[in-house]
Amino acid sequence: MAPTGVAWWDAGQDKPLWARMHVFNLAQLWRYLGDQYTNRTPDLVIVEPFTFQQNHQHRTKIDYTPAEYVGVIKLFCDTHCVDIKLSPASSAVGRTAFFGDSKDGNQRLRQLGVWDPGLVPHGMDAMRHLMKHLVFDLGQSWRLEALKDG
Repeated sequence: MAPTGVAWWDAGQDKPLWARMHVFNLAQLWRYLGDQYTNRTPDLVIVEPFTFQQNHQHRTKIDYTPAEYVGVIKLFCDTHCVDIKLSPASSAVGRTAFFGDSKDGNQRLRQLGVWDPGLVPHGMDAMRHLMKHLVFDLGQSWRLEALKDG
């Protein structure tokens, strides 16, 4: 089993309905997505794709389990006709990302009212991808007004 983060958003709300960090096996992930889908159908699922890092070639073992989780999510979205967007790790995680997992990035998420230290790391990574999508991909720059006041 591997941990994964999930952020669920209702476009009519200003804040996430919930974000969670869970430890799933693949069957549990499928059932969990189905339960959430029954309660509220998403317009879009944002997924951080698995990428093989060339600088990891020296490793004796590479865990491909994350690719299997992404596959389950892709299959679920395809089966239920839900749009899916692949969001690379660098767009939401790391020092260079606007909502990155740094002190400054975390402060931005606090100011926007979506920081939850109980979700570190994967639940907040999911939130970072969601906030990046809302602000930069959908052009909801009004969300950045909260950052000017902080």
